Amino acid sequence: MIKTTVSAFYSDLDLLTNNKFARLSNSVKLRYLRRAILNRFIDIKALNPGLYRSNAVVTPSVDTYDLDFPDDIDRGSSFLLFYDVERNNIVPSTDYRVVGANIHFSFKVKAGTNYYIEYTKEPNRYTDITDTILESSDVRIYEILQTEVETIRDIDIRQGQFSGQAQAAQVRTNQIS
Repeated sequence: MIKTTVSAFYSDLDLLTNNKFARLSNSVKLRYLRRAILNRFIDIKALNPGLYRSNAVVTPSVDTYDLDFPDDIDRGSSFLLFYDVERNNIVPSTDYRVVGANIHFSFKVKAGTNYYIEYTKEPNRYTDITDTILESSDVRIYEILQTEVETIRDIDIRQGQFSGQAQAAQVRTNQIS
């Protein structure tokens, strides 16, 4: 499948759902898509592991015990740290621990020493209706997101109806009092 935009994603959904999404604002459409990606992030990573995998070189500019994580790392996922770019020599996990946004070593790391980190990026957060959905390149993921977005919308509608019913009951109670 060819990657598609957020707008085209919702056009496809409208065809499948008899225009359920046609009247939603762009901000609501973007919010639904972000929620769907977060809700199904584990499934997306399992179906296409390369989609969110990334690598970075972490090099301290001064002698230090701490190295910063890449900005786009998913804090809920694991990572691997290597001494070499070929990823043959893994840094033993006993040599460091995670402290906040840092990798804290049990020894002082020399300035200019390269460490290679392989990690999972955080979920994509689309901010414009014209953004290309990277996940749409995989048909299975595309269908999962369509189903999840539809489910989120249905839940929001039900919660809105229940909320409206609760408000109406409160008004009736206040009128009786």
